[in-house]
Amino acid sequence: MTKQDYSSILRVDDGMGGQYIIKDASVVRVKSGLDLSSMDLTVQEGFLVSRITGEVAVKELYHLSMSDRKATAHMIRRLIERGVLEVTNEQVTDGKHTPQYAGHVFNPADLQEEADLSLEEKKEIIFYHDRVGRRDFYKLLGVSSYTAERPEIKKAFLRLSKKFHPDTHFGKQLGSFRTKMKEVYNEMAEANRVLSHEESRMEYLRKLLDEHKIKKEDVEGLDLESPEERQAKNEEAERMARLRMNPMVQRVLKAKEHYKLAMEDIKKEDWLSAANNLNMAKTFDPYNEEYNQALDSIVQKSNALRAQKFFDMAQSYENYGKEGYLDMYRKAADLAPMNAEFNLRIGAHYMDFREPEKAKRFLTRAVKANPKHKEARVLLARCLMSTGEKKEAIPHLQAVVDLDPKHKAATELLRKAKSWFG
Repeated sequence: MTKQDYSSILRVDDGMGGQYIIKDASVVRVKSGLDLSSMDLTVQEGFLVSRITGEVAVKELYHLSMSDRKATAHMIRRLIERGVLEVTNEQVTDGKHTPQYAGHVFNPADLQEEADLSLEEKKEIIFYHDRVGRRDFYKLLGVSSYTAERPEIKKAFLRLSKKFHPDTHFGKQLGSFRTKMKEVYNEMAEANRVLSHEESRMEYLRKLLDEHKIKKEDVEGLDLESPEERQAKNEEAERMARLRMNPMVQRVLKAKEHYKLAMEDIKKEDWLSAANNLNMAKTFDPYNEEYNQALDSIVQKSNALRAQKFFDMAQSYENYGKEGYLDMYRKAADLAPMNAEFNLRIGAHYMDFREPEKAKRFLTRAVKANPKHKEARVLLARCLMSTGEKKEAIPHLQAVVDLDPKHKAATELLRKAKSWFG
C-alpha cells in the first residue's frame, strides 16, 4: 500500500501572505511560555501536545497520535497556526530525531498543574524527578566520563543546582514541583558530595563495577584498589619476593617458565621446540606429573617428525647413490618403532645384505605395527628361516595365507616350512 502525501494538508500560512510546507522530516516543539491549561484544546490535541517532549520530528507525531495519519496532519496544522507548536529550522538527516526526553511519557495533568513555571521547566523537573534513584551519580549530573575529576564534577553540579535549588524560584507558586525540585536537588547534592572526594569516588566506582553497571574500560587508567586490597597485594608481593630467594622455589619457577614456552610452541605446532622446553621443565622439576605427561605426548610427535625427516633424507641419499642412507633408515625406524613402513624398509635392506640377525628386530616391529601387512610377514618368515627359526616362521606365513589364499610366495614357503616338520 502506497503511503499518502499529506503535504497539501500541512501547508501553513507564514503570516506574510504566503505559505510553507511542513514535511515529515521537519522538527517541531511546544512554544515556551504557554499556559496550556488556558488554551481550548481538544482531547486529541491535548494528548498529542503532552507527548511532545523537547523537539520531535513530524513523522514521529504520526506514531504518537491516537488519530489516523490524515486527522493528525490536520491537528498539527491547527496547533502550528494557533501558536501552540512552532517549527524549528532543524531537519531529520539520519532518519531519526532524538528528543531531549527520549522515551519519557508525561502525564498531561502534571503539565497542567498551576505553577509559576514554563512548560519546558515543568518537563525538566518531572523528567529528573522520575529518575531519582534510578541513574548513577555521573549520569545524574550529566558528567560524560567516569574518569572525570573534581573540577568537572563541581562544574556540572553548579550548573544543575541553579535549576533545581528551591531558592531559584523564591517567592513563586510552585505547587508539587517544589517538593520534586527538593528531592532532585538533594540527590544531586549527595552525588556531588560522593564524587568530589577521591576516596569516596573510587569506592563508588568500585561499587558500580561490582554491580556490573559499568565496564572496566569505562574506568581505564584509574586505580580502584581499596587501601585493604592494596595492602594485601603488597603483602603478597613481599611473600613472593621472599619465596624467590629460596633455591627450590627458583627451580620450580624456572620449570614453569619452560612449561609456558612449551605450551606456546604447541600452539604453533613446533613440536621439536616444545619437546626441548618440556625437557628443561622436567629437569628443573622432575616430579611434576603434568610435565611428564605432556613430555610423553610431545616426544611422540617430535620423534615422528624427526623420523620422517631421516626417512626422506635416506630415500634421497639412496636414489643418488650416496653413502649413509642405511644409517638414516635405521634412525627413522628407531625414532618411530610403530611405523611399519620405516621398519620394513631397513629390515629389507639388511636382508639384501644377508644380515638376517639385524633385520629380525626391525621386521618384527613392522609386523607388530601392522599385523595385516603381508609383505612384512613374508619377509619376517624368510628372516626367521635364515636364522634357523623355521618353526617360528610358520605362524607368519599361515597368517598371510589366511589373509590372501592366492598369495604364491607365502603358500610355497609355508609348504616348505611344514615339510621340515613332517
